[in-house]
Amino acid sequence: MTPATPSEHPAHRSGTANQEEEIRLERLAIERLLVSLGGGAYRLDAMGRIHWANPGVSRLLGWELQALLGQSPHTLFHRLDARGAPHPQESCPLCSSGGQHGRTQKGQACFWRQDGSHFPIDYTRTPLIDQGLGRGSLVVFRDISQHKQLEQKELDSIASRIALSALLETSLEPLSMGRQMEVALEIILSVPWLSIQFKGSIFTMNEEGDTLLLQASKGFHESLLTQCSRLPLGHCLCGQAALHRQTVFVNHLDERHAVRFPGIQDHGHYCLPILSKGQLLGVLNCYIPAAAPYRPEEEAFLSTIANTLAGIIERRQVEAQLAQVQEQLAHAATHDGMTTLPNKSLFLEHLRQTLARARREKTRMALLFIDLDRFKAVNDTFGHEVGDLLLIEAARRIKETVRASDLVARLGGDEFVVILEQTFPPRDLSAAQEDACRVAEKIIELLQQPFHLQQHTCFIGSSIGVSLCPEHGDTPDRLIQCADQAMYAVKQSGRNNFAVFNAVE
Repeated sequence: MTPATPSEHPAHRSGTANQEEEIRLERLAIERLLVSLGGGAYRLDAMGRIHWANPGVSRLLGWELQALLGQSPHTLFHRLDARGAPHPQESCPLCSSGGQHGRTQKGQACFWRQDGSHFPIDYTRTPLIDQGLGRGSLVVFRDISQHKQLEQKELDSIASRIALSALLETSLEPLSMGRQMEVALEIILSVPWLSIQFKGSIFTMNEEGDTLLLQASKGFHESLLTQCSRLPLGHCLCGQAALHRQTVFVNHLDERHAVRFPGIQDHGHYCLPILSKGQLLGVLNCYIPAAAPYRPEEEAFLSTIANTLAGIIERRQVEAQLAQVQEQLAHAATHDGMTTLPNKSLFLEHLRQTLARARREKTRMALLFIDLDRFKAVNDTFGHEVGDLLLIEAARRIKETVRASDLVARLGGDEFVVILEQTFPPRDLSAAQEDACRVAEKIIELLQQPFHLQQHTCFIGSSIGVSLCPEHGDTPDRLIQCADQAMYAVKQSGRNNFAVFNAVE
């Protein structure tokens, strides 16, 4: 009897069968595991065609399982990326049957459903290697749309916080209202997740509260800059948002869109009132593409922006009011409250500067000291109200006689002074004196004209003393003293005239 060969030995045959059964059971377990996955799994054969797929592939992609078998993934659901650009099949890891040394690959991609929609995935691709040869590959993937959405929401939230932070930071900069609104508009229109275009405007209310004033705009047609510079409440979409104090959303041109121009393109708007404690401060206007859908999250964010703008506008208004008060206080400290002329304090400061300039540039200057004649009689006869009006009119007439570079000031009561800056060199005394005398004569001529005040006609005159630098001094005190003495000499000699200081007298 011929003995059995090793390959035919019963024990060997039994061991081989057991190994094959174990492999079959392992494959069955893996297959059942892949079937039970929440995601998709498919196996490619050596030709790159789908040999097997779990139910998740059908559920996620919309094709029946039988329709997938024998097909190329590239042809069915991975030919394009999320932007619609084609994928080259030869370098596509999700469609290749081979592998590089059995190395597993992981990544993210985009799959297209049977209905033409697409969604993001992450995947793991494992090459199947047998005896050094590629026998296909196994691809396991899952839909990460929700993950991407959450990720995008977080990015949008960060962008929103950055925009709000930037708005608040700019509110601390020393900007005018107009420039502040321009910067704010650029920040708002640059928020990446909004569907708005880089086009819009910000309006503020006028003091009367009946008109919107265009403070900032981006992308406006030339015609709009004129038509929208002042919008009455209720006019066009922005005016309606202001009138009703409610957000206006529209995604096409309709009858409410009153402001138009030739060649206008279809578009829409978010128009939001800018409110603070019930007070209307302005309107934020953002353009959107035609047919763009309404998105509650956009309106909510833009409402937050509008509230932030309200705080910024209020701050700018308060700053403007404070600046105005400070300017008024500074003016009051250096000017006469009745005639608005510079007062004694500002006069002395200006006189010091003029003298310093004359010394530095080697030029001359003259000082006129003016006292009104018969002013007390006007006060006593017609009352202080008429006397005040006379002082105001006298100040105006005196100011008429001098150049813008000269200074007219009121020292108090019925006393005025004039600083004449002259370009004459120090040696040209006669020309400087003649110039000062011409001004004095003109002042006398104007002040002796009748004053018509509150149905009263008043007549006064003026006595003027003139001092010259450097002949009569080069300090404020000395020039004032000389001009004052010359003025009193005129008073004593009959009034309504002028005199140049004479040291001999």
